Amino acid sequence: MQELRSTEILDKEILNDAAKKAENIRKKTEDDVSQIIASVDDDVAAAEKDKEVYYSEKLLAFKKDKDAAAPLEKQRMKVSFIQTSMMSKINSYLSSLTEKKRLELVLSLLPSDYIIRTVEESETENKLTAYIYGFDFNAAKTAINKEYKKVISGYKQVDFGEIVPEETYSLEKENLKGIILESEDKNYRYRLTISEALGSVLDKNRAELAEALFGGLN
Repeated sequence: MQELRSTEILDKEILNDAAKKAENIRKKTEDDVSQIIASVDDDVAAAEKDKEVYYSEKLLAFKKDKDAAAPLEKQRMKVSFIQTSMMSKINSYLSSLTEKKRLELVLSLLPSDYIIRTVEESETENKLTAYIYGFDFNAAKTAINKEYKKVISGYKQVDFGEIVPEETYSLEKENLKGIILESEDKNYRYRLTISEALGSVLDKNRAELAEALFGGLN
């Protein structure tokens, strides 16, 4: 009987000891979990702070770039507006001219006596072919004959850019007109074209045109 009691007591002590150990393990586990959660919370908070600083700096840099670019963009838009408006006025002016006036315009680009003298003084003395585009062929031929008949060997109707590449300068199609005089040996070529005339004017007088039409580019 005594031995049975001793066994019960021992079993009870073992169970109590196991319960205490289980409790200790549970508490330690809870502490470890709490520490892990706290660590994660700290990491999340630190990451949020880093991201906040990062995006704040990005936003500040973007605003700074935007503020710096604004005057340049404004200037670019103004220049673009002036260029578009200027070409609109030039196209309107050219369209208002008669065919005769436009022919006179291109034929005035180079003095006829200069071209004739150049051809006559060349070693080969080969004559020029007149390539005509945009203009009425017969009207252009008559005007060319009046100025260059003695050095012209023939006339041909061509399309814009067919003989040599040319810049349109945003000219409307109806204003893409010209005469190209070219020697038979290709050593001499004279561009008597509206795009050539306009290019020369823009190169030399763009600022003056902008000032006269819109008060300048500033």
